[in-house]
Amino acid sequence: MKLSDVKQIVLTELTPFAEQHGLEVKKDDFGLFSKKGQNPSVDLSFTYNTCGFEVKLFPWVDINFKEISEICEACGFNLNYAAYINLLVLEEIHKHGWNRNMTYKLFDSHITLIDGEEGIDKFRETMNRLCPLALEYIKRYSTIEAVDKLYNQPPFDEYNPNCSSLTHRCFIGLIAAKLVNNPEYDHLKKVYSAIIQPSPWMKNKIAFDRLIKYLDDMPVQKTD
Repeated sequence: MKLSDVKQIVLTELTPFAEQHGLEVKKDDFGLFSKKGQNPSVDLSFTYNTCGFEVKLFPWVDINFKEISEICEACGFNLNYAAYINLLVLEEIHKHGWNRNMTYKLFDSHITLIDGEEGIDKFRETMNRLCPLALEYIKRYSTIEAVDKLYNQPPFDEYNPNCSSLTHRCFIGLIAAKLVNNPEYDHLKKVYSAIIQPSPWMKNKIAFDRLIKYLDDMPVQKTD
């Protein structure tokens, strides 16, 4: 199957869902995206691998916040999302819960799309299960308060399936804590600094120190 054909099939199948929930279909970005200016921004997108007549599709849902992105940019780096997850792994978490042995599945779990009506039917069946989970995920983490709770709970030194790395958790967790006036902000700052400190990648440490200075200089955030 040509990749252009795969994109056409996938996005055609998902167009009714996109229209129903106010999302835009973007072929070039291969997914469904929230309309420009929406905060938080959300998307349901696909990465892929091709192998002969098969195409492996990796379905993702992610959420990002303008406030978090602006802080990252002010500190000289970019993070594309506040929370994201492979939808097939999310489905498994709903059924059986999360454990560390599932980490590899985040980047390995996929839908195999085979040419022909049978392949399309199977894809449709799978997405009919996954799309409601994506909506639930978006609703659950639609506030920075929810992101704060997502990351800033012990154990702090374990991988979280809603981000790409432990370092990412430290960055987003600390920003969220500051924005919602989490009373544990100073404690989290020490905990996350200790986690990043041993990293062989000095750029992470330098960036995190820059982030801390920026957040510490921010005025206390107003809350409703």
